[in-house]
Amino acid sequence: KGNGKNTSGCGQKATPGIAHAAPSTGGQTACGGGVSVGPNTTCAFAQNVYQTYQNYGPGNITVYSPVTRLTYTMYCSGATPVVCTGGNNASVYFYP
Repeated sequence: KGNGKNTSGCGQKATPGIAHAAPSTGGQTACGGGVSVGPNTTCAFAQNVYQTYQNYGPGNITVYSPVTRLTYTMYCSGATPVVCTGGNNASVYFYP
């Protein structure tokens, strides 16, 4: 009987995989303050990208992630809205 419950647990493991796949096609998530992110990006990192962009403008910027505790290079466009991509498949969108 314990194995039966184990089997259903394995079946449930597939469900998070399906749920995880859905956001990758869902587009952007709003973080507030006009900043939004793609599916592989946290709002905490996006806020740091936004602040760094305000100081340095478009082009390559180096940004700290409070979640991974690492710094990443992001490329930010000079267009409106600003699109910043890089890091570990990160994407950040905002109006300057």
